[in-house]
Order: sequence, then structure tokens, then C-alpha cells
Amino acid sequence: MVPLTDIPFSFNKNLLFGTLNIRRDTDRAKEFEGLLDEVQAIGKPKALYKVSFIDEKGADSVTIDGVRFTSPALRKILIPLSAYFRTSLHAETKLMILR
Repeated sequence: MVPLTDIPFSFNKNLLFGTLNIRRDTDRAKEFEGLLDEVQAIGKPKALYKVSFIDEKGADSVTIDGVRFTSPALRKILIPLSAYFRTSLHAETKLMILR
């Protein structure tokens, strides 16, 4: 697998506050915004990818790198392909909150 480590990211704070129904004029909002700032400063998202080859396509299944997946939806998505990029994403955990 090939690692990708220089992945920029940012939060849309207005969207987060709206989605979570957090009013901006509260102490909790200030605390939440501080946490977002800290996560933004120390977050290190990473991704891995590997080119995988499709070995076989059945009516409702697909075999990729020797592993059979039974999924009509996956089979339909992969109809035009003979290879694809398998991916895995994660972010390091460096944030520790002590109260």
C-alpha cells in the first residue's frame, strides 16, 4: 500500500455549529470552538491506497485480489472497470482531554 500523509483539512465551523444545533453565544460553543481549533492544529489525516485488480465478475458478485464480495451494488459500480484503487483513511489520535 502507498501512504499519503500530507493531506490538508479544515472544518466548516458554521456548518458544524448548525448541524449540531449549537448556539454561538454559549460557554459550550466557545469550548467546542476551542476543541475544533486544537484538532485543526494537531490533526494528521493519512490515507493508504493500493491498485487492486478485479479477478472475476459474477451476476451479483465480484472477486478482487482473490477475495469474493457478494454485492449487486458493488458489482454494478465496477462494471466498466478492470482495476480500482483500494483506500483506507485514518487520523492519528493525539488529542487528550482531561477534566
